[in-house]
Amino acid sequence: MGFKKNWLEWTVFAVGLVLIVGVVGFVSREVLRGDDSPPRFQLEIKATQKSGAHWVVPVEVRNAGGQTAEGVLVEVTARRGKAEQDPETAEFEIAFAPRRSQRQGFAVFSRDPKGAQLQARVRGYETP
Repeated sequence: MGFKKNWLEWTVFAVGLVLIVGVVGFVSREVLRGDDSPPRFQLEIKATQKSGAHWVVPVEVRNAGGQTAEGVLVEVTARRGKAEQDPETAEFEIAFAPRRSQRQGFAVFSRDPKGAQLQARVRGYETP
């Protein structure tokens, strides 16, 4: 006694097969591509926001490298006037920045950084 599959069973089988082949292909491509370059950070300072008695500066942190970074320490400096004047600095840490990913952190200042020259830089990180 034979059992014939109907069109729905064949459709489910075909969709499942396409998904499995796609996932295997994607993983294989990632392994073969093997981008093992060190973390490479790109920082973008966003618009300052008032929060109670403080000012918050969002910073978008992109890891464009091929390796994951942990404990990424970001420093944001607000310089007013000449570089010799006392700049205000704030920092934050991003616990985990996978390769080719984007995270957002926030620097908190006690004075309004509006009109100041804001600079952000990565001070250090670890690799897992």
